[in-house]
Amino acid sequence: MPAETEVPAATEAPTVEATTETSASATRSIETRYGTVEVPATPARLVTLDEGALDTAVALGIIPVGGISSRLTDGVAPYIAAKVPGIAIVGNPGEINFEAVIAANPDLILTHNRIDEETFKKLSAIAPTIVPTNGIGAWKDAAGEYAAALGKTSELEAWLKEFDVKVADAKTKLAIKAGTTGAVIRWMPQGPLVMGRLLPAVVLIEELGLTLPQVSIDLGTDAPHTDVLSLEQLATVDTDWLFVATFNAEGDTALAGARNQAAFSQLKAEKAKQVIAVNAQLWSSAFGPLAADAILSDIVANVPAAQ
Repeated sequence: MPAETEVPAATEAPTVEATTETSASATRSIETRYGTVEVPATPARLVTLDEGALDTAVALGIIPVGGISSRLTDGVAPYIAAKVPGIAIVGNPGEINFEAVIAANPDLILTHNRIDEETFKKLSAIAPTIVPTNGIGAWKDAAGEYAAALGKTSELEAWLKEFDVKVADAKTKLAIKAGTTGAVIRWMPQGPLVMGRLLPAVVLIEELGLTLPQVSIDLGTDAPHTDVLSLEQLATVDTDWLFVATFNAEGDTALAGARNQAAFSQLKAEKAKQVIAVNAQLWSSAFGPLAADAILSDIVANVPAAQ
């Protein structure tokens, strides 16, 4: 895994105009979805209301005092939990606990792009709040906006450069044959969802040489996944490799039942024993540099290298 950048909180020298300010009062101007926001030059008490914001901050050496829980859990996602043992939970992906945010006493709040203006104003009354300008987009773009708000742009660039080398090395090692197909699906109790390029996992399997099914490509940047498919629609993901994520026991049970059906047993990946079970919180929900790195490790561990 690329080493987390160990740097002092201050990453920029004060400008000439800022030389009369104390380090505690110095600020930087950040463009957001709702206009320009002045943020502390050296934030000391960060609250993240997005899993990608938490991931990015930790990757850049900043440990937030508060964050949201991951899907279907009471805490943060397992892949990152050990790095933030004392973090206060201030909401979940669908709801913000404003009292908990206030109790965390933040000096900077990072959110996702879907925060509406009324919520932005409520959060801004607590601390400077960054709502990214980009919509649902590639994880690297989102990480870039969070890094800018934290004054860590150069550190993120260094991290990504090292990560890109790891991806290139993995691609060389795996030497996936041209035309080999692969897909990522999340199996819910109601059935499967096909994941699209908004997810780091899907981007990575494509970068490593797997060709995505058209159903993933067609999602574009409009949505992270399809609606639930019927078993009869599984033919749309009849790929050589199939990475299947489940969140809970109900999803596991539904998947186990589906694998006994003819529609599943006829899939190329099932016949070739190339259906790989993966963690749904990481593969279909997590977003950010550390998530991408953990997913890359999963792929390398499960897809055999060329002999």
